[in-house]
Amino acid sequence: MIRIYTVFSQLYKLSLTDRQWLEQDRASFKGLGVSCPHCGAKSCLKEFGYYERCLIELESGEPGIHRVGIKRYRCTSCRHTHALLSSCLVPYRSYSLRFILTVLYSYMCRHRTVEQLCSHFGIQPSTLYAWKKVYMKQKETWLGVLKSLYRSGMSFIEGLTGKELEGFYEKFRFSFLERIPRTDREVSFIVEGRGRGVT
Repeated sequence: MIRIYTVFSQLYKLSLTDRQWLEQDRASFKGLGVSCPHCGAKSCLKEFGYYERCLIELESGEPGIHRVGIKRYRCTSCRHTHALLSSCLVPYRSYSLRFILTVLYSYMCRHRTVEQLCSHFGIQPSTLYAWKKVYMKQKETWLGVLKSLYRSGMSFIEGLTGKELEGFYEKFRFSFLERIPRTDREVSFIVEGRGRGVT
């Protein structure tokens, strides 16, 4: 997977829709000088095709479902293929990053019951709690345990910028809110290249 980061302002105040954000990221990618995520070879990525995936974003506060094309690149050195993912997308999820953060922010504000919140955003309570669990764990990883205790979840979301998302990815090698493997078997499965086929 190749991640693109072009938006560095606060995500909560971004005026672009998620599809516009995706298009901006895609247009900015030239591939020149980019290293292959698998073998590290530079300037060896050639466009290989694309696949479609579902993108669920917020449109005027309501969920909107769209099909978007994801470009794939092949390394001419090691022959591995890689999806080109915008930072607005969370790998292996249909919901956009801002959709998930908006739901979590609304949950933390406590203006609605969980039932009302889930009904409004069209999600199941189990989905909300799964997002909350990943968010709290990764917030703690990002800030460290002590800082995380003193920074509310709402203020963390409000201050989140694209630059910080890029830094998180560079430091931990997975995207913010991406599910990470939980067992040694899953880790070895991914490291050996047999897992995570479609992003």
